Amino acid sequence: MNVSYADIPASVNRAGTKTIYYRRRTGNKEKYVYLHDEDRDYIIHWCNRLVCDVAAKQIIDPYLFEELYKSRKSMPKSGYSAKRNSVMTYCAGIVSNILRNPGEDIAFNQLGYITKVFELIHYVYDIGPLCTEVGYHHDTGIPNRKPNKIKFCDA
Repeated sequence: MNVSYADIPASVNRAGTKTIYYRRRTGNKEKYVYLHDEDRDYIIHWCNRLVCDVAAKQIIDPYLFEELYKSRKSMPKSGYSAKRNSVMTYCAGIVSNILRNPGEDIAFNQLGYITKVFELIHYVYDIGPLCTEVGYHHDTGIPNRKPNKIKFCDA
């Protein structure tokens, strides 16, 4: 069976959770998953926003986001050292990988970690310290949507 992006249902938003459907790739790309471009872009957008917003706020209070920089047992080991990633290094790594290799999909083993990261991203922008930083549409003044938690489902 040939799998393509067209075979995958569109993501669904319900009660603050975005369900993103995926399919495993086959052959020499089996460690990756097929996602719709808009879902991959959503993940990259909010990971990038977190990294940029936190970096920009460091001048105000360098300790405000200290927890996000701590290595966590719940995160995978870094490819650059034996240490485990922090939320910030993991988000930065996802964005950096996609910017380096735009055609590359997200790996299957990243889905669980992305789910954990998005629980935190949702909190930080919903009721946490960045809840006033989501922004708005320049022309209409309508506030931007806050990020949802993410759940991945095999299609």
